[in-house]
Amino acid sequence: MLTGLYGVLPKYRGMGIGVLLFQKCLEFAGNRNISLYAVSDMRQKYIDRYHFIGSGISMVSFSGAVNRLAFDKPTLDSKIKITTIEKKQQVFKDLIRFDNEIFNWPNNFNREKLFENALKEPNYYSKIALLESTNQVLGFGCVRKNENLENTFNCGPILGKTPETCQKILESFIDELIPSDQGQTHLIFNAIDANEQSLVLAREFLGLSLTGKCEILHKNPVSEPQYQYQYIYSVFSLDFGL
Repeated sequence: MLTGLYGVLPKYRGMGIGVLLFQKCLEFAGNRNISLYAVSDMRQKYIDRYHFIGSGISMVSFSGAVNRLAFDKPTLDSKIKITTIEKKQQVFKDLIRFDNEIFNWPNNFNREKLFENALKEPNYYSKIALLESTNQVLGFGCVRKNENLENTFNCGPILGKTPETCQKILESFIDELIPSDQGQTHLIFNAIDANEQSLVLAREFLGLSLTGKCEILHKNPVSEPQYQYQYIYSVFSLDFGL
């Protein structure tokens, strides 16, 4: 279970309202495995007061304007093709297997419905990277329109066997989402510091700016997640692989 965002209006802070909200969340969760993303000034409080355990892995947030002109010379790799995906295609089943290979989901955890819904959602844009010769899945990417910020898209998941694969996926999104007469759009990209290349992709390839960092904390963990971090470049939440 993932503990989501909670906050208190400035004029009501210091009155214990945030503490009560968080305690209610913990009461509801009971003895379930709980995760949260802790900002640096709250990390030790969650550990000391609520007995969370630090993972040593952080979500690193980047954002900024992406200029279409910067991608006029695309990443050269003729072995990789980028395409859209539909449920009826064989490659959809291959994508489910690829996803499971990266996140090692429990046997009873079926992600097929989640992907089906993402493909139907009009604010979601999905791309898959395939090896040209065999149609082997090399990567998958999704961006979704931010409902609160104009001309802004959230990246995630962005998964790939190599940085070049993810670069080609992102180039395809930029080409599709940024009209030539508009010039640029804004991206929000949550990298994982366990994959150094995800930070390079956000900072150097996309040219985004660092906006925040939150360590992933756990409470009542049954076991340590066995994620293949080297293939994870951007997610909204590691716990859901999105």
